Amino acid sequence: MSAMYKWSTEELISFLKSKDLRLDDEDFQVLREKKIDGVIFPNLTEERLIEYGLKRGPAMMISIEWSLLDFSNWVSSCWPSTAEDTRKTNQFFFNTLYILRDDPAVSTEVLDVVTNLLTQKKKVLFGDSCGGKISKESARKPTELLNTCNRVKKD
Repeated sequence: MSAMYKWSTEELISFLKSKDLRLDDEDFQVLREKKIDGVIFPNLTEERLIEYGLKRGPAMMISIEWSLLDFSNWVSSCWPSTAEDTRKTNQFFFNTLYILRDDPAVSTEVLDVVTNLLTQKKKVLFGDSCGGKISKESARKPTELLNTCNRVKKD
């Protein structure tokens, strides 16, 4: 079990403060009032945070911060594994995102989240090596993304 699941509300707030998300005391008070702890936090969505009383900006900051990088860290801490296990887990996660992205029955809200996660993946993997030219079109398939980055590097 991840250490995060054992966090109290105050420990969670300390973690969020360490992330420098520009949250203020009013934002942390909402977490205290709703008694958000390490068990609840990983399951919160941006919309749920807004329902609880956070403003959209702080809710988005928490949502974005938690999404890709913390997902990878969370998976690693929940299931200690070899590099190969981590690679397979990440491959499964992103293949699932690609399936959701290409499914015409997926709602616009889910598609926006999936696109955001895939865009973050590209930024994590390639950083500025694509010259900032990461677009939704180049994100359609991993090979298209690699080709886009390779073209930019040659230019």
